[in-house]
Amino acid sequence: MSFKFVGYCKKVFRYDIISDFIINSTISETDSNQGLLFLVSPDNLELVTERIAMDYFSSLIVQNNRILAIDSKGHGFLLNYSLDIIVEIPISLKIALTHSFLDYLPVYRGRIKERVYGIFSLITNTLIWESGTLKGFELFGDHLFAQSDFILYYIEVTSGSLKWEFDFNKKFKIPGRIILMGVNSNIIYCGIEPSEVIIALEITTGKLIWEIKAFPQLYRLGPNGDYLYAISSGYTKIEAKTGQEVDSYTNREYFEEVGIFSQRGNYAITNNHIITTDSSKGVIGAFNTLSHQFDWIHREEGVSFPAPNPIIYKKPYLLLQDNKSSLHIFKEDLPIVS
Repeated sequence: MSFKFVGYCKKVFRYDIISDFIINSTISETDSNQGLLFLVSPDNLELVTERIAMDYFSSLIVQNNRILAIDSKGHGFLLNYSLDIIVEIPISLKIALTHSFLDYLPVYRGRIKERVYGIFSLITNTLIWESGTLKGFELFGDHLFAQSDFILYYIEVTSGSLKWEFDFNKKFKIPGRIILMGVNSNIIYCGIEPSEVIIALEITTGKLIWEIKAFPQLYRLGPNGDYLYAISSGYTKIEAKTGQEVDSYTNREYFEEVGIFSQRGNYAITNNHIITTDSSKGVIGAFNTLSHQFDWIHREEGVSFPAPNPIIYKKPYLLLQDNKSSLHIFKEDLPIVS
């Protein structure tokens, strides 16, 4: 796997790939209170479509031919790929943490201590229920979770009924914060920060399936949901259903020689490669999980690639943002089929 550099888009806030275009949000150069949303051709970086908004979009979630755009105040808009607004969430509601969505969105209103959470239906365009007791909503598709006081709750998304709760205090007796890492079929993967704990819970029952000692911030669920991956100064692959390690590679000297010491968990994963960056220098590479070597390495002088900025790979395009808010665009070198 290798890529060729295409170019930059400057002053980008959020970004993704839809169809054959790059979507990115930024702030107007003439009005700092005005946001802009662009569709750009990834091959020549020419502007295809733009939309002017009252505020800049701090989050973009692309799902099922729709774009959930969330502005800096938490207000949500559902757009199509032409950047037309399909649904505008009522301004009184703000979007809660959404990893992926189908027909419902988690929302909240009110100040922090008086905050009320609920679910907004994209089918009926209405708020279908609210709760004054359940807090800290997170959505994965149609799987809704809430957490408070180190307890995780699973909630039926259409009714708001509580299905189960898992008390991390009783199980682990350690202080920390629950990190929801991803959902696969009937399993939710959770980590505890700053501790070295990752667990898997059955979604239908809330029962503990397995637990391992590992840093959750370094692990990511693969695109097919079969494995959890981690890469830093080494590489680990864990079977998602069992928690068993199925592959690993430890060679600190090799990673130092290459110049990549990864400290991110939002790297890109393909079938046989992990695309990640160095934690401090402007170096990105594609690590081959079969050969345990980097097939491709690219270096940029004078910049770094901060871990909070996700790496987006949707064949054949690769996007990542540097510390100066410039978006770096690459295109995969694909084999020529005769």
